[in-house]
Amino acid sequence: MKSWLIAGLLLGAGCFSSALADPLVGEIANYPDWQPELEEVLEIVEHEVQSHRPESGHEALLEEIKDTDPNTGSSGSLIPHIPEPMNFDLIRPLGARQGEFEVNSLFLKTVTGKTALDWAPEIEYAILDNHAIEFELPFENTRLETLKGAYQVTFGADRHHRLIHGMQAIGKYNLHTRKTSVTGLYIVGCQLNDRWSALTMAGLRHTGLNHRSGSFVGLLNPSLFYTHSKHLRLGFETNLSLAKSKNNHYLYLPQVHLELGKNYSLQIGAGFEHFAVNRFRPVLGMRLIREM
Repeated sequence: MKSWLIAGLLLGAGCFSSALADPLVGEIANYPDWQPELEEVLEIVEHEVQSHRPESGHEALLEEIKDTDPNTGSSGSLIPHIPEPMNFDLIRPLGARQGEFEVNSLFLKTVTGKTALDWAPEIEYAILDNHAIEFELPFENTRLETLKGAYQVTFGADRHHRLIHGMQAIGKYNLHTRKTSVTGLYIVGCQLNDRWSALTMAGLRHTGLNHRSGSFVGLLNPSLFYTHSKHLRLGFETNLSLAKSKNNHYLYLPQVHLELGKNYSLQIGAGFEHFAVNRFRPVLGMRLIREM
């Protein structure tokens, strides 16, 4: 008796399921007919979600900048994107991606006295993600003074994309004094808020590795930047060389960074340098950058 009852219940359930399934299968078969209505509903839902999502000015600005500004790295670079100082620049921005290539030249001139025009064409190339090299030829007027090579590594960024850090090693050989100097720097960049960012380099330089008269010099280069738009930034760069009291040298250089096009940018600065013997000299500078 129980077996017949169970069989009857299973048969009834099967018929009932078939009765429900047939219309559903028919609707699925007619899916193309009501697909536009479904897509319209999904678009409305997506629009509502987007309109109620909290705005992230910092992230939106960074996304806009990294896609258009050649001086903050390629679109694949790590964030935050911290601008480069004009006088003591980086070897590619921190977080550079493999294959990034740049040529640029710095021009620096003190206004007072019969001083030479210092200018230095250079090439920068990211050989691997977060690893970049540089070769530079510093001139005084038309005379080649130094051969310079450098290497930079980016260690990474924090999970909030506010801090990024790395280090830089620089070697210089003076063609006239025959002295070789080496420099080691720790670099840290910080995105303070949507508009303000800071970059600091700190380290040591030995002024004559192959010469008895060489000595150690402390370096501290803090810079502050304000991003007005993807085309315009303002900066204040400070270069401090801390040696013996009479040999200290300080450079204060307010600057403007301009994007001239897809692959060109220009940095212009005007400030002054200060020596420990109470000497002040006005300084003008410019760096022209071409992304390849």
